[in-house]
Amino acid sequence: MAYQNSQFYIQDGKFHKMFNSTDFIYEKERNVVFLMNNPVNHTPVIRDKIYVRQQFAGYVMDYISNAVTFREAFMMDFTYEKRLEAILDVYEALKAFHDQNLFLGDIHSDNFMIDQDGHGYILDLEVIYEEVILRLHNQSLNEYFIKLMRQEDVPYFSQLFILENHLYRT
Repeated sequence: MAYQNSQFYIQDGKFHKMFNSTDFIYEKERNVVFLMNNPVNHTPVIRDKIYVRQQFAGYVMDYISNAVTFREAFMMDFTYEKRLEAILDVYEALKAFHDQNLFLGDIHSDNFMIDQDGHGYILDLEVIYEEVILRLHNQSLNEYFIKLMRQEDVPYFSQLFILENHLYRT
C-alpha cells in the first residue's frame, strides 16, 4: 500500500514503513533510533530499521491488528465509551511526548488508531521535533532548520515548505 511519501507492508505480524523520499531522512533515522530506545505507551513498538544500499529507508514496528484510524472509526459502530478510552490513550501518549519536550509534526486523524477493544494509538512517529534539536544537536529549532536548508540533500521545495509554513521558531 502506498501513501504520499511512504509505502507500507505487513509481513509476519510486523508493519514495514518505507520512505519514498529522502527528505529529512537523517532526522527521521535519529527519531526512530530514539523511539526504539525510549518506547512510549500507546504507540507501536519500533523493532528495527530498514536500510537500502546502506542508507536508512524505513523501519519495522509492531502491527496493531483489528484497528482503524480515528477518521474511519467516526463512521463505524464504536461506542462512546470506546472512543473516549481511545482518545484518553492518545492523550496519555501525547502527554508523555510533551513531558520529554517532544512534539509530533504530523497530527491528524489518520495518524491515530483505535482497536476493537477501544485502545488508542499514535502512528507516524518518525516526525518528532525538539528532542533531536535540543538533546542531539544542542541548538534551537530555528538554527537547526537553517542548517538543514544549507545542505544540498534538502530539496528546494522542502525548504520553501518549511519557510512558508513557519516550521521553525525564532
